[in-house]
Amino acid sequence: MRRRNWILFFISIFFVTGLLNGAAYAANPNKSDRVAANVTPDPNSLQRQVELLQDWIAPQSSKEAVKTWAKAVKLRNGAVQFAVLSPDLQEQTKGTFEELNWVTGLSSPWVDKYPILKRSKTDKEVWVYTVEFRLAASTGYAGSVRAYLTIENLNEKWVITGIKGDGSNSLEAITVVPSNP
Repeated sequence: MRRRNWILFFISIFFVTGLLNGAAYAANPNKSDRVAANVTPDPNSLQRQVELLQDWIAPQSSKEAVKTWAKAVKLRNGAVQFAVLSPDLQEQTKGTFEELNWVTGLSSPWVDKYPILKRSKTDKEVWVYTVEFRLAASTGYAGSVRAYLTIENLNEKWVITGIKGDGSNSLEAITVVPSNP
C-alpha cells in the first residue's frame, strides 16, 4: 500500500505541474513562451528520475522480488520487470525491452493468475522460485507456463539473477527472457 500512495503522490505532482504550466501559458501566451515550453527535457534528469524510481521499487525480500516481477509480467510492464533484474540481466535484456517499447506479452492470451508454486533456499542469500503463469483468452483457460527464477541479495538489494522457462518457449511470449539464463 505504501508504494501505491507514493505513486499516486507523484502522479498528482505531475498533474498539478501540468495545470500550473497551462495557467502560466494562458496568462502570457506569446510565441517565445510557447517555444520554451516545448524544450526537450534534460536526459540526465530523466535518467536520474528513472534511477530513483528503480530504487523505490527495489524489493525488500526475495519473495517481494518474485511478486513484483510476476505482477509486472501480468500487467505487461517491462519497466518494472527490468527494475527488479540484476545489473547483468539488465545489460542482457535492455535492448529487447527497448524494442518492445517496455511493453511485454500479448493481448491474448493474457496472464490471469501467477501463483508461486515452490521456493527453495540454495545459499544464505540465494533463493530459487517456481512461478506458474496461468493464461486466459476470451474463450477461457488458455494453458500455463512456468518460470524458474533465481533471486539473490546483491549489494543489499534483492534482484533476479536468473530466469528460465519450462522448455516450451511459451515464457518468451509473455516476458523477456535473457539469452544466457
